[in-house]
Amino acid sequence: MSRRQFVICLLCLTALLYSAEQDMIGKLYKLAQSLQVAEMAERPAWATTDEPPLFRLAWISDAHVMNKASIANAQQVMHQLRDELRPDGILVTGDNCGLPLKLLGKCPKDQVASRRHAWFRELLEKELGIPYIVLHGDNWASSYSTVFGPHHKSCDFGGFHFIQLAPDSQSPKDNGCAVYEQETLDWLEKDIEEHATMPTLILQHEPIYPPCILDAGKIEDIIKKHNARQHSVIA
Repeated sequence: MSRRQFVICLLCLTALLYSAEQDMIGKLYKLAQSLQVAEMAERPAWATTDEPPLFRLAWISDAHVMNKASIANAQQVMHQLRDELRPDGILVTGDNCGLPLKLLGKCPKDQVASRRHAWFRELLEKELGIPYIVLHGDNWASSYSTVFGPHHKSCDFGGFHFIQLAPDSQSPKDNGCAVYEQETLDWLEKDIEEHATMPTLILQHEPIYPPCILDAGKIEDIIKKHNARQHSVIA
């Protein structure tokens, strides 16, 4: 095979691989679109009641604050929540801050992870001024507990029970390779049982429906068990 023939074959192979990759990406987009919740044709009855809501929550996820532009975006969102929407509380469900060292201020390199969480907490306290619950995601999860406390905990708000949950171990490079320790699963079930009379919301960065992590089925089994008995667990 001549050099020219080799180059032509290589270009053809590259084109085939690119075409296959684009086809796969297109299929993934279609799959994601099929999972979207369709907009309702009419407002449901519960949305037209004259009674005021028990409380209003805003939900933020995947802020990915990583540079000066995303810092400005995050500040703008906080101000809009504080000044315009004015919810009673904020749920922040992970992948919050991945700022580089140069934007974190003076900080030893071995403390960058905890400084990122501290920086994000300072942003919430300074720009928001509204009660919040913060979870970590699959990105920048390290050292979360040094700033926000245990990543498995729960609280009550407005007559509802909120459970914060996160996998105990995960691969830093492979999305979805995340699992729970049995101790965490036991804690989750016990916490739900102890608040069986309250509607419960389980908060986690990674979706359980559809399953996006290896151990999603274990959480699903616990939810199904308690839904079947109490009809009060929402996730």
